[in-house]
Amino acid sequence: MDSMASDDATEDQPGGEEVSSDAFKLHITEDKMAVLLTSSLPADRSGEIESTLIPELKRIGVSEKNSHDKAVKKLREGIADATDLTDFAVLEGKPVVPSEDGKLVWAHDFFQKGFIVDPESGSIDYRERVAEDTVEKGAHLADILAPKPGTDGVTVLGKRVSAGKGQPAKVKQGTGVRLSGEGCYADDDGRVRFTGGVLSVDHVLTVEGSVGLASGNIDHPGALIVKQNIEAESKVKTTGSIDVAGYVEDAEITTGGDLIVTGGIIGEKGRKIVAEGDVHAKFLKNVHIEAGGDVVALNGIEQCTIMTRGAVQVPQGRIVGGEVIALMGIDAGDIGSEAGVPTQVTTGQDFDLNRRLAALDEESERMKSNLQTLRSLLKPHRGREKDLGSEAKEKYDLLSEQVRQIQDRIASIEEEVETMPDESKERASKEIMVRKHLYPATSATIGPVTKKVNESIGGPLSIAIRRGDVRFIARS
Repeated sequence: MDSMASDDATEDQPGGEEVSSDAFKLHITEDKMAVLLTSSLPADRSGEIESTLIPELKRIGVSEKNSHDKAVKKLREGIADATDLTDFAVLEGKPVVPSEDGKLVWAHDFFQKGFIVDPESGSIDYRERVAEDTVEKGAHLADILAPKPGTDGVTVLGKRVSAGKGQPAKVKQGTGVRLSGEGCYADDDGRVRFTGGVLSVDHVLTVEGSVGLASGNIDHPGALIVKQNIEAESKVKTTGSIDVAGYVEDAEITTGGDLIVTGGIIGEKGRKIVAEGDVHAKFLKNVHIEAGGDVVALNGIEQCTIMTRGAVQVPQGRIVGGEVIALMGIDAGDIGSEAGVPTQVTTGQDFDLNRRLAALDEESERMKSNLQTLRSLLKPHRGREKDLGSEAKEKYDLLSEQVRQIQDRIASIEEEVETMPDESKERASKEIMVRKHLYPATSATIGPVTKKVNESIGGPLSIAIRRGDVRFIARS
């Protein structure tokens, strides 16, 4: 949401200006929304305060008679109530009520993280997610709430302060979804997915055994459930999430959703796992992962390259060897090892920002080229649409609609390019949590600052920036 002072809200008087005598002080607050009075004069000398008030209000820029009258009235009420005249508000502006952005209100808890826990044994069933993300055609998915306008404010100096303009909810229609009015509905049976602002319902493909030589590689426009494993040298690509009941070994995987693996994931140099959403597994070893969401490993991450726009969570395990880059923070039991295995951990950096910006620029140039082509086709017929035959008119209208759609997309891209760096900064975490031990040969980077660990440090502790340097801070 954009919230800013309007162009006509430039103040001549600086915030915090103060006039005073030995027993009388008048002060405008930093936001210019109140004039505060402090006086040590007794109540029987209230006339002196009142007679001084208006001239001093004028001196600090409060010139309207109506404001003077309000201030005198408020002062008299304070004196009558025996109010302590220390930072007493004799005049208050009209506060801003900020506009609210539009938002999606989900009909059900489709995206709750975590798995079903047996109430008796306390064991976790990694085959059963808490999220209720499977729907039937026609199911109500979400309501799209429009932005709510706010109310402009007025300072004590009479200047308007804008409430800003609320932005619409960011949702695009994906496959298997129908947008109708202010609601989103499933247009097919399947699994709900919301990544990159696109809402989809993915058709689910189930592999009863393993993905390997027998099944062949998989390229599926939807979600995938694998009842056993994804075996070595397999290639799997889906637009939706992937659930694997067993393990993943030396496979190349690309998914537009989450990758949920009950067992571990073991990789090999040269192969990569790319997920738009989260990655969950019992352990990760020698694997290269690029993710848009959180990367969660129950037992540990060993000799991996992990790059994510979410967080890395290994609270009961360890990160040892390799490199971990997480925009939204790192939480681990141990980082590094007693053997001094070099381990790099970084938070607060968006590994994918430049690539995404470049992709948008490339798309924008392509859209502009298409727009120029369409305009050249329409130009000879401008102003003589009524002379076109029915078939020619239909083609003309179709091209005109394509022009409008491309113009809308170019405007959308320009907005994304402008807001994307700020959104990345808002998500960035400046802290790494270590619950047990931080070992030597670990290199910790937070934003642009790096510090090497030279000795073993017991936890719990956090690694954070203080006074411009990376420091180790004990936690209880």
